[in-house]
Amino acid sequence: MTRQAVIDSSVCVKWLIDEEHSESAIGLLSSDLELVAPDIVLTEAANALWKTVKRELLTPEQADARLANLPNFFNRLLPTTDLVSEALVLGMAVDVPVYDCLYVVASRRTGAALVTADSKLIAKLVGTADHSNAIHIADWK
Repeated sequence: MTRQAVIDSSVCVKWLIDEEHSESAIGLLSSDLELVAPDIVLTEAANALWKTVKRELLTPEQADARLANLPNFFNRLLPTTDLVSEALVLGMAVDVPVYDCLYVVASRRTGAALVTADSKLIAKLVGTADHSNAIHIADWK
């Protein structure tokens, strides 16, 4: 059985833009893991690229090329429509935006670890069954 990891947007953006922990994130791409994410990851990555262009750190052409290649990094993208209801319930329970909860629910559904660079999300999950599945990219091995 292939090992899986759910990758959230805070990690996948590190594949596209050089940031703290980008090296660790890029290491996931050469691992034997099946990389999975809710399809909203593309929208969130596009937004991060837009911000990077606005700060004039990338050209629009560079951002477009990076976004076009992003789906190839994933083995599977999960439809958000299948996750959103459960994400809403979780978000209300732990006071976390539904966008972030989509990744947590994807982790639940696949039984895979959630790899994130979002320390606040991990902290909000303390005391829930989901906390043990959330791993900060800095701690990923």
